[in-house]
Amino acid sequence: MENYKLVRKLGCGKYSIVWEAIDKTTNEVVAIKELFQEYNSLTECINLPELQSLWYLNGHPNIVELKHSMFGNNKFFLIFECMDTNLRKVINQYIIEDKVFSEADIRNMMLQILQAVEHIHGVGYLHRDLKPENLLVSKNVVKVADLGAAKELSSGPPYTTCCATSGFYSAPELMLENPNHYGPAVDIWAVGAIMAELFILQRLFPGALELIEKHHICSILQAQRKHKGIDGKKTIDTRGDHVHSTKIVDSVALLIDNASIEALDLIAAMCSWCPSERPTASEALQHQFFKNDK
Repeated sequence: MENYKLVRKLGCGKYSIVWEAIDKTTNEVVAIKELFQEYNSLTECINLPELQSLWYLNGHPNIVELKHSMFGNNKFFLIFECMDTNLRKVINQYIIEDKVFSEADIRNMMLQILQAVEHIHGVGYLHRDLKPENLLVSKNVVKVADLGAAKELSSGPPYTTCCATSGFYSAPELMLENPNHYGPAVDIWAVGAIMAELFILQRLFPGALELIEKHHICSILQAQRKHKGIDGKKTIDTRGDHVHSTKIVDSVALLIDNASIEALDLIAAMCSWCPSERPTASEALQHQFFKNDK
C-alpha cells in the first residue's frame, strides 16, 4: 500500500471500504477496495468468491475493471479502475437540480447495464445486488460494480437466502415460500426497477414492501400492457395500429407518466410477477425500446 496515496473515501459498506487513491509509480487514479475481514494467507484470499467471479467477468466494457489485488498484514485489497460517481449520486443530483433524464439517456444507460448483465449471466453468474449504488458512471459510460454477492449458477439452487439485493430492488420470489430457489430473473427484476426509477426519480417499489403491495404494482404494470394492446414484446397490434393510438391507463400513468409505450412495456416485462415471464437480458436487448432513436 506504500505505492498508493489515499485521496478520499468513496464509500463504506458492511464488509469493505473503498478509497480513491493515486498510484505513485504511474500517477494513475484508482479505486482501492479494502475488505474488513482479516485473512491468514494469500491462498485464503484467492479462494474468495468475489475475486474468482471478477477473474471470470473481467474485461467486459460495462463491468468495472479489476486491475490487480494485494495481500499484506492479514488484509486484502482489490484495485479497480476509478469511475467518476455512481448512479445513485447522479439521480440525487438530478432531483436537487429539478432535472429529468431524457429517454435517449435512459436508453443509453439501460443498454449498457443489460449488456453487462447479459455477460454476467452468460459466463454463468448471478449478480444478486444490482442497484444504483453499484452502477458506476463516468460521462456517458455505465459499468456494473460490486460482485461481492455474485453466485455461480452451476452451483444450482438452493442458493443462500441472504441475497444481497436490497428490498427496493428485490424480486418477489425472494420473499416467497422458497426464497432460496431463484435464478437470473432476480437480476432482471432489479434492472426493471432501476429503469423505472430513472424515469420517475423515485423508487418504483418504495421500501421493503409487503408482498401484496409489490403484487399490486406489478398488476398495474401488466394492466397497462393489456389496455394498451401490447402483447409480450410486440409494439404493433394485430390490426397494424401503432400502440400509441391505445388509451393510456390512468392508474399506471400516475406511476410513470413520462415514458414511451415501448419503455413502459419493457419495464412491465422485466418486473413481471412470475420470473418465467421476465425476458432474459439477451431478450430485453432485442426489445423495441432499443430500436427507437428518439
